[in-house]
Amino acid sequence: MITNQSGIGRGLFTRMDADAVNTRMNELLARDGVTLDGLYMCPHAPDEGCRCRKPNTGLVEAAARDLSFDPKRSFMVGDKAIDMALGRRVGAVTILVRTGYGTAQENESRGDIDLAVADLAAAARFIETLVEPAA
Repeated sequence: MITNQSGIGRGLFTRMDADAVNTRMNELLARDGVTLDGLYMCPHAPDEGCRCRKPNTGLVEAAARDLSFDPKRSFMVGDKAIDMALGRRVGAVTILVRTGYGTAQENESRGDIDLAVADLAAAARFIETLVEPAA
């Protein structure tokens, strides 16, 4: 998972607060048998000019290095134009989910979207049709 959490950099919440939310998210995902291989978070404010803030590619590059995957053989699933722009920059298949900000951001993202779907479950079902199960 790649996430911008500028609230940390802007002093709205702490890294510990974000970590607690992420721990809870992992617990909820685990109930459905989902585990994340990694979580990469940009804590910087939008005006800090870091390489890790989406749509910059720093966090994807770090994840690809750490987890040994090719971003060009990956999927970027998100609900914002910056998610789709990041996916396009790294060569991933881009899937916009219409939950969260997705519906409002769909027109803004149009040129970067490969597929728009109702929600995360629909994105997962689509990805499963393209990916062969591991042996």
